[in-house]
This record gives sequence, structure tokens and C-alpha cells, in this order.
Amino acid sequence: MPSLTKAEIAWRIIHGISIRRPRKSIKFSDVNKEWIDSLRKTINENGCWIPITKPSERGYCQIGIKGVVYRLSRLVVSVYYNLNYHDIRWQTRHSSGCDKRCFWIEHLKPGTASENENDKILHGTHYQLLKKVCPKCGGPYSNTWLKHGPHKGKVFRYCSNCSNERRRKRYDTTRKDS
Repeated sequence: MPSLTKAEIAWRIIHGISIRRPRKSIKFSDVNKEWIDSLRKTINENGCWIPITKPSERGYCQIGIKGVVYRLSRLVVSVYYNLNYHDIRWQTRHSSGCDKRCFWIEHLKPGTASENENDKILHGTHYQLLKKVCPKCGGPYSNTWLKHGPHKGKVFRYCSNCSNERRRKRYDTTRKDS
């Protein structure tokens, strides 16, 4: 077997693919539950199955099959739930406390984009929730659970400084008009 060139090694590292050549080439149609269970992995304290590959820049693990890169968690859900991998109407949802790299089916389930975004908000992993300061005024964000209306039960984030400023401007304009 020929050794890998430096360019091939760099490409594989960038794309999170194992540097070792696989013993047997696998086709997409050969991916099944037994193949998924046989992948080399570590198990963390939450019970997540973490593959022995470098994650992508967004934190998800990818795997190459016949030169095509697939997101491992999506591949697992498509096999276990008998879904089309390429169907964009569903996304992989991770359970609470689960690592993005996890591919254990007990921690994964299919869902819509909306359900996935709501999960991220509830789990505290949504990228907007990581913002602690308002970019406009530098004030802190406040979180409020909405109790009424069409968005009941959703989290609403706002900057109290900007909110008060808007309220003051509205009050001033209505006062001048009367």
C-alpha cells in the first residue's frame, strides 16, 4: 500500500478524516447499524459516543465514504430511522448535555429545523445565547419567558438599556403630539 503524501495527510486532517487508510473500502449502501457500532470511539461521562476523528470547525464529526464527506450524526439518524440522508426537510437533534460530536443513537433523533433551534435555546448552546452584552450600547442582556400571546413559552432576550431608551422616545413623541 502506498504511503500518504504530505498534501493528502493535510487534507485528511483538515476534513477530520483518519490518517490511517481504512482496511476495507466501504460504499454508502453498506453503511448499517453494525458498521456504525463498529466505529472506533471513546465514551465520555455523559455516555456520548465520540469518534476518534478530528471534528470540523463547527464541532461536528464528519466521515469520508468513497471520497464524499458525511456528517456522522446525520448518517446515524438516517440509518436508524430509515431516512434519506440528502433530504433537507429534517435535521439531527441532540439531547440535552450531549456533545456535538456524539453519534450514539440514544442521544440523537430527527426533527425539523424549528425543533432543532428550540432545542439549542433550551440546552443553552445556541450561538446567540452566548452573547452576554448588547452590541449597540454595551448593556447586559435580560432573558424573559413569554407568558401570553402567540410566542407563549418562548425565551425573549432584550437589552434593558436599549428597551428603556425606545420606551422613552415613544413616550416623548406621544407627549409632544398631545
